Amino acid sequence: MLTKDQINHISRAVRKRQIKNFSMEEELIDFVSCEVEMHVANGASFEKALSNVMDGISVEPNMKAHKLDRLTKSNSIDMLQNYLKIARRNFLKYKVNSAINVFGLVLSLTVSVIIGLYLKYEYSFDKQYPDVDRLYRVNAISNLGETPTDVTSVSLYLLPSVKESIPEVEASSNLSLAILNQPLKWNGNTFFDYQVAGVSEEFLQMLGMKQVKGNINEAFNALNSVIVSESKAQTIFGDADPIGEVVEIRLSDKSLKFEVVGVFEDLPDNTHFGDGRWTDFSFLISAKTLEAFSGNKPSWSSIGGSAYVKLSPGASVKEVEDKINELVVSNTSKNIWYEHYLQPISDIHLNKNGYGIASEGNLGQLKLFAFIGIIIIVIACINYVNLTTAQASVRLKEVGIRKVIGAQKRQFVVQFLVEAAMISLLSMGLALGLVVLLVPVLNNNFSLHLSLNLTHDWVNLVSFLGLVLMVSLLCGTYTGWYLSNGKANILLKTSSASKSGGGIFRKVLVALQYATSITLIVATLIITDQMNYMGQKDLGFDKEQVVYIPLDYRIATKYGGLLYDEIAKESGVVAASLTGNSLADGALATNGILVDNAESQMLQILAVDDDFKETLGLEIKDGRWFS
Repeated sequence: MLTKDQINHISRAVRKRQIKNFSMEEELIDFVSCEVEMHVANGASFEKALSNVMDGISVEPNMKAHKLDRLTKSNSIDMLQNYLKIARRNFLKYKVNSAINVFGLVLSLTVSVIIGLYLKYEYSFDKQYPDVDRLYRVNAISNLGETPTDVTSVSLYLLPSVKESIPEVEASSNLSLAILNQPLKWNGNTFFDYQVAGVSEEFLQMLGMKQVKGNINEAFNALNSVIVSESKAQTIFGDADPIGEVVEIRLSDKSLKFEVVGVFEDLPDNTHFGDGRWTDFSFLISAKTLEAFSGNKPSWSSIGGSAYVKLSPGASVKEVEDKINELVVSNTSKNIWYEHYLQPISDIHLNKNGYGIASEGNLGQLKLFAFIGIIIIVIACINYVNLTTAQASVRLKEVGIRKVIGAQKRQFVVQFLVEAAMISLLSMGLALGLVVLLVPVLNNNFSLHLSLNLTHDWVNLVSFLGLVLMVSLLCGTYTGWYLSNGKANILLKTSSASKSGGGIFRKVLVALQYATSITLIVATLIITDQMNYMGQKDLGFDKEQVVYIPLDYRIATKYGGLLYDEIAKESGVVAASLTGNSLADGALATNGILVDNAESQMLQILAVDDDFKETLGLEIKDGRWFS
């Protein structure tokens, strides 16, 4: 170990080389000190070692004057280059610590990036429509039961009256499911798995739906015209031009024919009009076409189907709600059993405002994921700080030499920030590589729609750079301050250096790291145990070896008995039953029930046949089964 006098002697020898720039001088002094120490360790005297090292350093005599001037002036770029050189050298010199830091950061950044992509996707639902801040769904509160029930239905009479009576409503449209999974025939082929919905022309404008082929507005100018989504058109028509083609849909005893007049671009995945929902649609027809073949007569006393409105700029939501309810009362009676309110369309997926409408997204779960992501990043940063400060005993000589030649605490902090930034950038690059590999797996196994798009989505790029900056600040600031906090004469003493690398703050960080890690592990075990409990709990009916075949109610009404007879004949079928829904669906029909001439109550009802009890292994708690 070199003494302070020897380091000062090296500093004077370096300064004679006329290199005044601090960053160059500091790097050179550090290099010379290390080389001299190595020669001394091999048996050479200090003077001989210094002479040999300095003789090996030369400045070209023909170096141009402007280059020498540049070297003799302070330059922030030279300082940064010097910090990068030091960071690279320390990264390669302390390979084990560097590998542990990179490994920890890669894992934490990978998890955090995936959580971030999931949060971004969930919060992006229904944000892509034009003037989305003025789009609302009309919900209703039913007062038939003991407790009010929120539903997403309106009377078909409502919107036409709203359009005439409430000027604050700029546009409006119903969304009524017309046909679901009935046999659709075209060119000798039969297709299922589609939904036809009736809307008004303003629906296309409110959602900003884009035209791909034909004219999507023509569907509202003539009866029996239909427009189809781009993906469904490809499924049914293939490479053929669908415009002008006629599709036939068998609906009970009716044969309906629709002419395709337009193709609209598929809505993105992040919308509540998504696949598998009642608000999904593959084909759109006009409300007049729907009324023509359905024969349904609307009524103010019955509600069904969704409705959407677009308010004028500056319109009061509360005033519009009051006017809608006044309109309902004026057309019925003061004892109407429901009242309406408006829900922002961008609020539907997560229901951030706490309406009584069930939402597919879970806001509390997203907040928990965000908290976990932050905790994971913090744990990785604590791990980096602990490893770096624990390494202090081998870095204090470097710090001591720099203090002797005049380095300030600010420059140490910047140096360690640069080191942390370099490791963070490397870790982020590796983490993004892992994310690219994991995203398709997660999307396939968990039905997600995550996307890592750095070229077209600048938000992702800025977010990742911001995350790197945050990690660099968390990892580098305290480390630089801690290692530069001692005095040079103390730092250069071996006995003191060996005792360094501790501190109350680092002990607090270690304790915090352990406590957080244990908390996350315990929480994971509890959640896993709860999921296992939910999967193994006796639900009161047999769910194993039970197959549920969904049928349209019209088909079930006409052919349900025949299908039941054929299935019951199969040798592998122990029992079979006809039922109105699956117990696992969780969306049973709700009807008003009058008990003992008391006030009507809203109760869930499931229609079943005599064999339902045997098929699902139900036990009667009281009374008897159907006779």
